[in-house]
Amino acid sequence: QGLGVAYARAGQTDKALEVVKELEKYMDSWWTVWAVAEIYTATGDKAKAINALEVAYRLRGDFVPFMHSYWLLKPLFDEPGFKEIESRLNFPK
Repeated sequence: QGLGVAYARAGQTDKALEVVKELEKYMDSWWTVWAVAEIYTATGDKAKAINALEVAYRLRGDFVPFMHSYWLLKPLFDEPGFKEIESRLNFPK
């Protein structure tokens, strides 16, 4: 997944999306889904990133409770879909 994020951050979106296409074959693993969310966030596709985080939530991904403190997902913090997933974690305010 690091390669996909690196491509996206370097402006090579096509190559980043090639990495995502390969990863999307394994969406039954929360780890892979998390990587897909990272890459889509880096490419600026917030809707697909949030959809991937939704899958990670359903798969009970270990990193989901920490998603608001993860710098790579910062572009999603104010998105309604991101906030909705966070609200289901029932953290104290």
